[in-house]
Amino acid sequence: MAIIFTDGWESGNFNGWSGAEVSGVGVTMTADAVAARRGIYGCKISGLTENVAYGNYGICRFDLPTPRSFLYTRLYVKFTQELSAGMLYLIQHGALGGGTNHACLVREATGEYKWLIEVSDDLGTISDYAGAAFNGPIAGKWYCLELYTYKSATVGQVTMWVDEVQVINQTGINTGDLPITELRAEAWHIWGNPNVGTVYLDDVVGSDAYIGSEAPITGVLSVTASMAGSSVGAGVSVGGQAGTTPVSFSLAAGTYTVTATYAGTTLTQSATVVAGQTTTINFDFSVAPNLGFITVNAYSDGTVIAANVTADGQTGTTPVTFSFPVGTYNITATYQGQTLPAQQVVVVAGQTSIVNLHFVAPVTHSLIITSSIGGTTNPVPGRYDYNEGSSAVITAIVNADYRFSYWMLEGTTRTENPVTIVMDMDYSLRAIFEALPPPPPQKRYLTIVAINGGQTDPTPNTYEVDLNSTVTITATPNSGYKFKEWLLDNVQAGTQPFITVTMDANHTVVAMFEETVTPPVVQAGFPLWVIPVALIGIGAVYVVSKKK
Repeated sequence: MAIIFTDGWESGNFNGWSGAEVSGVGVTMTADAVAARRGIYGCKISGLTENVAYGNYGICRFDLPTPRSFLYTRLYVKFTQELSAGMLYLIQHGALGGGTNHACLVREATGEYKWLIEVSDDLGTISDYAGAAFNGPIAGKWYCLELYTYKSATVGQVTMWVDEVQVINQTGINTGDLPITELRAEAWHIWGNPNVGTVYLDDVVGSDAYIGSEAPITGVLSVTASMAGSSVGAGVSVGGQAGTTPVSFSLAAGTYTVTATYAGTTLTQSATVVAGQTTTINFDFSVAPNLGFITVNAYSDGTVIAANVTADGQTGTTPVTFSFPVGTYNITATYQGQTLPAQQVVVVAGQTSIVNLHFVAPVTHSLIITSSIGGTTNPVPGRYDYNEGSSAVITAIVNADYRFSYWMLEGTTRTENPVTIVMDMDYSLRAIFEALPPPPPQKRYLTIVAINGGQTDPTPNTYEVDLNSTVTITATPNSGYKFKEWLLDNVQAGTQPFITVTMDANHTVVAMFEETVTPPVVQAGFPLWVIPVALIGIGAVYVVSKKK
């Protein structure tokens, strides 16, 4: 068996793929440790909720080095909830010019689930081949899917396995004569009620022979800590890894000695990790005679809020209770950019000191960003809240073969890019793109975009350039910003402040800038009170056009 492609997310990004894209308001796709079945990273796709003509999706594409007449692709997929009615593409074998096959999960309006292969021949004629109905996937379980395609207009074949069980096998069909040029791992909700939740993908393999599943090699150790019935943040170390409870570790199968330390007390336990399973242990710390407590609450205009609190090395979110040996400790808190002055609190053995923090709630306005076909925005389309009087800067980013036309802001046309909006009310903003006309013979289009924070030379615009010529672009950051990186056709292309592009096709180059780090500003003047020590006892209170 010759491996053509494997995984693609273990670098913590999408660099192992030929391309990655999302479509739909609120759709996100990340290389995430939470999504890993094996190794460190998998793919997490969330927000598949928009009801649009071509669905919403997150796609990772790999271009085969050589077009092939047949291909096997294996993918592990995990769902977080029951799917609504509709079709979800998961694996795609694509051919340049037509003839695309999808391995899908379908839920009919009747509630029945079926695995299905959607076959499109070279002329775009679609045929569906479904397996037997079943009760539906189990949320949280990894499913091993494998798709086989043999390309032929007369004797084509498609086969699908789920957890090594063949669920579909169709032979002697028209799968088209155009060879396979790409494989895709995707979560693409193509029709029906778009309520998919979050989908995890991992362990993708492309090959010239049947691949099959592989056993997990690691297990999970979940560690918690408590004292007097309340959760506490204890420092934990096991197998060379460390963290603060509650915490989970991914470990090779075996038996480990786990150490936890809290308030000067250290406990140890032995835990056995089983491959593919989660082992949970808890450390119960007894209340020492010299311990006292600090309970911190936070309010904004009389409403209980979740503020971030630091108490001499311990952190938490209000309402929160800390345990300390007898002594004096500093309490600091932050909420929505407001940081209150540090407050000293005296801890008395067996007693609880209560600290009530009061923040002033800022006035906010919402900005809803959308875009037409042909590009996206930075920040990506979605809803964002801004403090009143602050400025929102939005940049339009065009896809290849398109150009930015204008913004539509509450019925008013704006043509500058980026556009700056002073947030004195709620706004809706839509980026409008239009397709570029075909370039003259031997010409190509180069589109240059500068994200807020700097300029480029040549300046941002769309230029007509000689075919196969080279263009060098230089980025210069504004004061308070620094150059971050280049994106060439939405793919990372370097961090030097200049880039040279060979114009063998239409290209879009984006210069990314980011603000330099400045120290946080402490805003004084907010009242902070410490209620006198109360004797509470020993208890603790604790994106893009559619591509198929």
